[in-house]
Amino acid sequence: MKITGSNSQEISERIGAILNKHVNIMNEKGIIVASTDPSRIGTLHEGAKKLIEKNEVEMDIYPDDNLSGAKNGVNVPIHIEGRTIGVIGVTGNPQELQDIAMVIGEMANIIFMNTQQSMKDASLARRRRLFCEELLLNSRLVINSETLKRAEELSLPIQRVQSIGVFHIPEFISETERLAIDDKLTSLLRTFLGDSVYIHHHHIGQNLAVFFHFRAKSSAVAHITALIRELSMQKQIHIFCGLSCCVKDHSQIHTAYLYAEKAMEISSHAGISHFLIYENLALEIIISQLSPDSIHAFLENVWKDAEPGQRNQAADFLAVYFDSNGSLDQIAQKLYIHKNTVQYKIKKIIDLTGYDPRLPKDAAVLFLAYKLLNL
Repeated sequence: MKITGSNSQEISERIGAILNKHVNIMNEKGIIVASTDPSRIGTLHEGAKKLIEKNEVEMDIYPDDNLSGAKNGVNVPIHIEGRTIGVIGVTGNPQELQDIAMVIGEMANIIFMNTQQSMKDASLARRRRLFCEELLLNSRLVINSETLKRAEELSLPIQRVQSIGVFHIPEFISETERLAIDDKLTSLLRTFLGDSVYIHHHHIGQNLAVFFHFRAKSSAVAHITALIRELSMQKQIHIFCGLSCCVKDHSQIHTAYLYAEKAMEISSHAGISHFLIYENLALEIIISQLSPDSIHAFLENVWKDAEPGQRNQAADFLAVYFDSNGSLDQIAQKLYIHKNTVQYKIKKIIDLTGYDPRLPKDAAVLFLAYKLLNL
């Protein structure tokens, strides 16, 4: 770590405020790079330069020392990982400052070590962010031994990834609120799933991508669904989620992200907070590609002059009809009606649309019509 004005000015001001004295911080060449006295920044402090060259543990400066750029005071070295990276000096009577000189040095060491650690953490976070974006978004990225080595250096075990989840909050909320909710969500996921399942998360725009170590048919899906519903109710928001197909090989992570994102987008069409798994989707994938104009034209052709209330009643019946595979007995049981009434409702749909759900080619049209009406 090198001492610069950007990473030491605040330190000099903090220590200066505590001591109520001028504090200077010099780099490894003895140049004052930070000071509570702005006029001294950029000048050579000869006392600091000599202290570093002679490897002294302290240098007290008096008026008759005649050291260029130096004033009365005490100066002590700043050490990081056994190396002298600079000097901190306090202006004042050396005899009055001798008792606290070493304390000042230790204080500076601790602050600079914390600064260095913060810089390392920030650097690691930045490298992880760039790597994750490349992993998720770059279709041309080749996953080879070098890529795996980078992942290992960043503590990202990508070889353990089995699925990708994408979470999205559509509400117009501040970035601070969004990040707070994302933090709450990731904390809950990590707590309930454990570190063996929850590998890592990464923000991409307004989406939250999560690397999971479980397959789509795992019981973890039920936990995630319950968590997002509970959090949605607590925060009065929607959380749309999609889960990719199983990642058989870490080279499929980019494709898995695209699948999870598509499932999330389809989830958002439904308008409720739930978790869709891409491999469970079929007709929904095609529907998601249709334009609003195409959907409107199709629905008008199928439902013709039916009133909105008639359309909704027919769609509700068709939902039960297709869920029961057209079985009159099952439909009657689910709706608590007689089988003759079921027959009457089927005839009413035929009269309303011209399509008969008992005929395969007509059933396909009506199935799509009720699905689109519920978007």
